[in-house]
Amino acid sequence: MRNNTALFMTPDQLTKAESEAPPHYRPILIGIRLARLAALFVLPGEHCPEPGAEIAGRPLLVILSDDPQGGTSHGPAAFDRATLDWIGRRAAAAVLISAGAEPSPYTVATTTALMADGAPVLLIETTAKYHRAWSAWLETAAPGAGVIHVAGGMPVMKTGRA
Repeated sequence: MRNNTALFMTPDQLTKAESEAPPHYRPILIGIRLARLAALFVLPGEHCPEPGAEIAGRPLLVILSDDPQGGTSHGPAAFDRATLDWIGRRAAAAVLISAGAEPSPYTVATTTALMADGAPVLLIETTAKYHRAWSAWLETAAPGAGVIHVAGGMPVMKTGRA
């Protein structure tokens, strides 16, 4: 979904997207193509209604993109509050990245989503400036979610509280 519109791609379109996508997004596209992963990209200020029957029974990866290309990040305050509320309430786990676009954390997030039994897994892309703000948001909004922090190239696993 993007801008409240579901985007469905054929296997051929997904294969083409995989070959053209930046390396860090390839694990997500492979998960979509091979394992029916549903991916929801959320941008600052964008309202995304809570998904329903259209993804029932499918794993869900929610990508909160707080590091727009060529832009600056703004932290959780820049995101639609209602969207963050349902995302946090339902989250099983999160990968919080402020260390650049390396494929490994994206692979971990995708794999975790595939194993999360339908509960959303969050992938938060941000900058070092807002890593703590996103961590605080996770602690409040998704207190039971396991969180992997990737900052400065060093992943740190925290379970339970953010």
